[in-house]
Amino acid sequence: MIRTVVIGGGAAGIAAARTLHDAGNDVLLVEASDRLGGRAHSLPLASLSPCEAGGPGWTPAFARDHVDAGCGWLHSAERNPWTKIAEKTGFTVDRSDANWRTQWRDLGFPPEDQAASADAYQNWSTRALTAVEGPDRPLSDFI
Repeated sequence: MIRTVVIGGGAAGIAAARTLHDAGNDVLLVEASDRLGGRAHSLPLASLSPCEAGGPGWTPAFARDHVDAGCGWLHSAERNPWTKIAEKTGFTVDRSDANWRTQWRDLGFPPEDQAASADAYQNWSTRALTAVEGPDRPLSDFI
């Protein structure tokens, strides 16, 4: 039996530990913080509001509700191990297109500004990749 230590209890660490465990290995998952999940994190709404029992806006349902404070989607869900884990544990995975696909790098800028930004990035990227084979130079040479 292989004994493995996985460092980091975020999505990648949990997925790695789960994959190793499911293959019959002895796995120890080590996480520095007091919870697992990494960026996947939710908080009870009650912890974010000064409402107290009986105060304005307080209801028993409010005390149970949670808000997403971390990742909003399963990146590359078609191949992300978390998708299967989520489905196996009873979560429904929404497979509709993410909103960010329609506004990726848009940020409300007009098309001509977006085109200028894309051109500037392409210029910088070409210069940086050309310099890879040359001597080391400071990043400031490319900005």
